[in-house]
Amino acid sequence: MLKIATRVLADSGSQISLLRLSTADFLNLRKLKTDVSVSGLGGSNVNIKSKIKRVISNSSGSYKRVVDFHVVPKITNMIPVNSFDISHIVFPSNVHLADPTFNISNSIDALLSAENFFDILRDGKYKLDNGNLILQNTEVGYIISGNTSRFSSGSLHCGLITKDFETLNDTLKSFWEVEEIVSTKFVSDELKKCDEHFLKTMTRDTNGRFCVEMPINDNGIELGQSKSTAIRRLKLLERRFVREPHIKDKYVEFLQEYEDLDHMQRVKEEEPGLQYYIPHHAVIRPESKTTKLRVVFDASCKSSNGNSLNDILLKGGTIQPDLLDILLRFRKYVVAFSSDIKKMFRQIKVQEHQQRFSQNFMEIIA
Repeated sequence: MLKIATRVLADSGSQISLLRLSTADFLNLRKLKTDVSVSGLGGSNVNIKSKIKRVISNSSGSYKRVVDFHVVPKITNMIPVNSFDISHIVFPSNVHLADPTFNISNSIDALLSAENFFDILRDGKYKLDNGNLILQNTEVGYIISGNTSRFSSGSLHCGLITKDFETLNDTLKSFWEVEEIVSTKFVSDELKKCDEHFLKTMTRDTNGRFCVEMPINDNGIELGQSKSTAIRRLKLLERRFVREPHIKDKYVEFLQEYEDLDHMQRVKEEEPGLQYYIPHHAVIRPESKTTKLRVVFDASCKSSNGNSLNDILLKGGTIQPDLLDILLRFRKYVVAFSSDIKKMFRQIKVQEHQQRFSQNFMEIIA
């Protein structure tokens, strides 16, 4: 059984446990269907459609519990909000921290509900930093909480997730809102920036292919190191190939085609400066008549400072027509044609000076 360390927030006020979608996908966990609505701060509601059942344990394996996790795209923002220095804090010699990097701003992989929170508690508590920080002993080591407002600026994070059951009136209201036809299409400022950036930087090569520059946001977000994470993900993938060699054959076939079509090229040596390595994994769809294996490149994978390639890019918006508009146009004419451009997005090249942000480890085809 694959065991990985995850960053968990223990919430004594939450009625359910949560797992981040990207973590579930990374572990290739089988999801079960569910339909539950949960509410948080200010009564905001989120509908959850899947859940998983997994075993949590401490590093020694002396504590194990089966937990039902509800899968959500995001649990909370970075915790703590800002990284802070702890060199002035003296920890008792017998204290083993559950998260030695608790002071480093990072994302949360999972949230434990009140039921599990009180289950992991053990005797032992210390107050540090003039009482501002509290160490509490648990089955997984000492966890830390307290007032860190003097270290942080900007927003604060609040937990408390509760189950919520909508009334029939709210359900009917949502149904009619979905069916409503919006007469105007909103164009965001971010999409306008993307359009302007495309027109300013787009070129064509000698073969007529579009060459574009990725629209990097100017909000000051920076990338950290990503090489070690990409290598670790590749090794996990290769271990899966040992168990399922038929998947390896399909994977190698895909990558070989990628290279033969000149849609990727080998990097002979690492260029100086910051790089971004995009992890990749296989999605198996045995029911598909055409593509039973699809390789997914995860540009949302966080680097060492908690930011991913997707985080530093402008998101733009949906530029294709609404599905309803397309269906209505099909009803206007006697004959309609549809076509598909094979591997369309691969025909668009990233300009050479930005290709260092879209590197991958693919040693398996060597």
